[in-house]
Amino acid sequence: MKYSKYNIFSKIRNSENYFIINLLTGNAEILGIGEAEKLKAFMKGQVLPNDAFSQELIAKGYLSEDSEENRIYRKRYLDFLDSRSNDEIQLFFVTNYSCNFACTYCYQDQYNNPSQELNTDVIDSFFNYIKNEFAGRKKYITVFGGEPLLNSLKQIAAIEYLLQKAEDEKLEISFVTNGYNLVNYINIFKNRSIREIQVTLDGTEFVHDSRRFLKSGSGIQSDCIWY
Repeated sequence: MKYSKYNIFSKIRNSENYFIINLLTGNAEILGIGEAEKLKAFMKGQVLPNDAFSQELIAKGYLSEDSEENRIYRKRYLDFLDSRSNDEIQLFFVTNYSCNFACTYCYQDQYNNPSQELNTDVIDSFFNYIKNEFAGRKKYITVFGGEPLLNSLKQIAAIEYLLQKAEDEKLEISFVTNGYNLVNYINIFKNRSIREIQVTLDGTEFVHDSRRFLKSGSGIQSDCIWY
């Protein structure tokens, strides 16, 4: 019996307890300090006592044999292949990498962002690709950016066209947005088949505004209108 290579084992921040997760079996536990010390001793080569704790580690896959892990891995992979053809597909549509925010941790600001605006030709090409490549599959679309809901008449018109195309194809749409201009899109959203709108926030107003602010430098939450 060996310590599983699929385990993640670590101390919980600001706590005496530990956690262990096995990515193959999907099991997860909170361990007290005594249990954690036993497991650490086993990882250093000591023999675990044959007690209820050891049996639980084995039963849940934290301790295992290579042959058993290989069997579970093969089964999970075959199950994935069987379900892949029937599972719902999430198709991503990036409207642009432009954004009205200047978040401190943004990685997309390093992307090459040509000035070309979203237009109907691009949207038509996207839906033609869906028809050709994903015909007969259950699917929905998630729209994000950059910031997909920028406050410009051209962007609003493009998003409205995108929604109409999705409705024609009987596809639901989700949006990921910072929410700053959401009020400007309410009228074109309210009668459409939208699965969800995810508005990204980073906690309280003070925390959020210290990390996520407009390119002009002003705060966000205090300026937003929420519905």
